Amino acid sequence: MAIHIYTGDGKGKTTCAAGLAARCAGYGKKVLFYQFLKCEPSGECITLAEAVEFHCVKEKFGFVCNMTDSEKEELKEKTRVLFFAACNSECDMLVLDEILGAVACGFIEEQELLQFLKNAHCEVVLTGRDASEELIEAADYVTEMQQVKHIYDRGISARRGIEF
Repeated sequence: MAIHIYTGDGKGKTTCAAGLAARCAGYGKKVLFYQFLKCEPSGECITLAEAVEFHCVKEKFGFVCNMTDSEKEELKEKTRVLFFAACNSECDMLVLDEILGAVACGFIEEQELLQFLKNAHCEVVLTGRDASEELIEAADYVTEMQQVKHIYDRGISARRGIEF
């Protein structure tokens, strides 16, 4: 079993994880896809819904930077429940989409994630910006997406089917 990380400020981290999940599910393997800090699945995840089991916090909270302290605390509690459910699941591949963002927000302790990874009995895929050196060291595969140019820089909003 191996640990995969898709990180960096470029676009495509979730898409890469979804592609790997599709490959695994295509061979009849059980894939669980947990999304953190996202309340709606992106297009590639919608397509995979029949082959992959998805889990996320159902309530919409919006961006963490716009939340009140009580909203952050509520999301933290729900995120921790989701994380521990993922840690106790049985599957061939476990995708933890935006888990690195949940760590960066302080919703999940990095040491908890590292401890889980040490004992994982399946293929584990982590996504999100700014993977720490310790997580990179623990991983078997690390891919960094680097943003060179993006339409956001010109003030163009995310487009359904392209950016999400």
